[in-house]
Amino acid sequence: MPVRDAFLQLQSEGVLTSGGDGTAVVAATTQEEIHDMYQLASVASAIAARRACMRMSEQDLEELDAAQTGFIEAVRHEDTDTAFGSNNTFHRLVNIHSESPRLIALLRNISAGMPALGVREIPEWRGQAIHAHEELLDAFRLRDASRAAEVMEAHVLSAADVVIDHLSKSGLWDEVDV
Repeated sequence: MPVRDAFLQLQSEGVLTSGGDGTAVVAATTQEEIHDMYQLASVASAIAARRACMRMSEQDLEELDAAQTGFIEAVRHEDTDTAFGSNNTFHRLVNIHSESPRLIALLRNISAGMPALGVREIPEWRGQAIHAHEELLDAFRLRDASRAAEVMEAHVLSAADVVIDHLSKSGLWDEVDV
């Protein structure tokens, strides 16, 4: 029963589809679906940034700044694993300081279906992420919640085009899926 329940859960999340003969098939991912995931994540991340901006203490901001410093150093040294971890820490801290368990759960669920390529596999994205994180830090320091939300939404959504372009160049989709 637990396996059956897991399959049903994955079907409800759109990860699996029914093969028609009682089998389960991994659902194909289209460019539109990837864009949709990033769009949903951008809205939820913007809400988290808006809330976190007003709730972070000075110590929390120092922790966020340390994650950014680690990210910059890892990018500078082309240490993509550390960069990936530092980037995740940066975003995780923002999400945690939103102090909304449901929002965090929603972001975790959305993120699970998103390709995690940007920091590890797309060099030009690393520079864009550094710049966006700096803008976010500035907004947090100024307690400008509207600006923090605006920057976060643009940051997450802009990753969609970068990831889709990378996957297209990698040959993931044929002409019919475009």
